[in-house]
Amino acid sequence: MKRYTAVKLCGKMGGARTMTQDEITLDELRMMARRAGLELADDELRRLLPGVNRAKKQAAELRQFIAAETEPAGTFNASDTDRK
Repeated sequence: MKRYTAVKLCGKMGGARTMTQDEITLDELRMMARRAGLELADDELRRLLPGVNRAKKQAAELRQFIAAETEPAGTFNASDTDRK
């Protein structure tokens, strides 16, 4: 089985890195929250951080089962207007 590694583009946070290797830091979580329009206190961010990193790790583990050549289960085609 092929193993696929997702890449996160960090922009100002320091280039590209693999999602399976690095955990999100408190500063990165703060920046993401601000981009989403949230102003969270440091204690709130500290409580969220373990769950965010756990979810990130789980998502990376699930991505290894998705083959790049696999088509989605359903597709939408706007030009298909045949109604009965």
